[in-house]
Amino acid sequence: MKFLHCLALLLVAANSHALPRVSVLSCSPGNDLYSLFGHTAIRVFEQNDDGIRDVVYNYGVFQFDDSFYWKFACGKLDYLLIRQPFHEFQLEYLQSGRAVIEQELLLDSAQNAKLLFLLEENASRENRVYRYDFFYDNCATRVRDMIARALAPQEDRLGYRSPDASVIQSLLPNYYPVSNKGTITYRQAIQAYLDYQPWSDFGIDIALGLPCDDVVNAYGMMFLPDSLAASLSDLHDGDRRLVGQSMELLPRESGWDAEGIFTPFTVFIIWLLFHVIGGYIFRKSKWLAFLPTRILLFVTGILGLLVVFLWFFTDHQTTVVNLNILWANPWNLVLCFLPFSSVSKRWYWFAPTLIPLAVFVLFCWCLPQEFHAAVWPLVAMMLFSAYGVHKAFVSQPNAITQ
Repeated sequence: MKFLHCLALLLVAANSHALPRVSVLSCSPGNDLYSLFGHTAIRVFEQNDDGIRDVVYNYGVFQFDDSFYWKFACGKLDYLLIRQPFHEFQLEYLQSGRAVIEQELLLDSAQNAKLLFLLEENASRENRVYRYDFFYDNCATRVRDMIARALAPQEDRLGYRSPDASVIQSLLPNYYPVSNKGTITYRQAIQAYLDYQPWSDFGIDIALGLPCDDVVNAYGMMFLPDSLAASLSDLHDGDRRLVGQSMELLPRESGWDAEGIFTPFTVFIIWLLFHVIGGYIFRKSKWLAFLPTRILLFVTGILGLLVVFLWFFTDHQTTVVNLNILWANPWNLVLCFLPFSSVSKRWYWFAPTLIPLAVFVLFCWCLPQEFHAAVWPLVAMMLFSAYGVHKAFVSQPNAITQ
């Protein structure tokens, strides 16, 4: 049945006076976290005796409810492909002040018909839902893979899951993306979008593990809508260009809203100063001397629990093997509630915190993961607190009682 459907599309395309006009729509980033990296969709415009058909195949639709961020955190967020009128799609971006750039695909009749067939099949009820993955399976990678499969000279049996990049590339002997040579990592690729939201930047950097420090090849780089648009400009089938010139359908009228001067690094530097000053001022106080240390242990312990949760208890592929656990240690939650006066006499209680912290400080320069700059004030506070506890209970055991 699918073969007959595809054959019918080919016959229609061959006998019609004008092929459907298929183009890629690239939308500029928004201020919300889910729109921060932009969006990609496919537009199909067709005019015939029955009138005008102008629809958008939109892979970026999800149900926004109270559990959205929880599903996103757990890696269990489902997106779906819908067909919607172009004017509805355009109105959404007009109202939000975001730019829309259009790139026409210059496919031949067979490739055009194959792409339309794939889109229609993908939009069917049984195929339209997919499990969202920010780096490997999103609106941009879906558009990328649909175009790749339409250009493939042979049939594939991939269904509508997101295949490994090497599988798609094996279908494309004449596909030559020449931009983005694979010199940056996934973490570095998203940094330009996060500079305007430093707290989101800090949270994402803490959450993402070692896989995000892999170097991105040209094909993988297309997970970002902007990068996909740039790579499509270099798309050729032999000597034939497959993408026309970019055309701005809507200008960008709103920019990123910066979050101000109180970035994580600034806040943690201020915290570090208060931590050191407070530790000195209250050094002889029975109750206040180690309150800053307990607060620090509590905060880093909570961050450590987050790292463990994302690493071991979610479906994310990119939050595993997270070396932030060397300083953001869940064991700190245990330490923060223990009496230092007795625990310090048994230093093995501190070993689960101090040994990983020492490894981080000594070998951070050669660890394969990149760390956020705001981590360092927290690490400095940890070192200062360790010195304070050691001096109070080991070097001068009678100086303070708790």
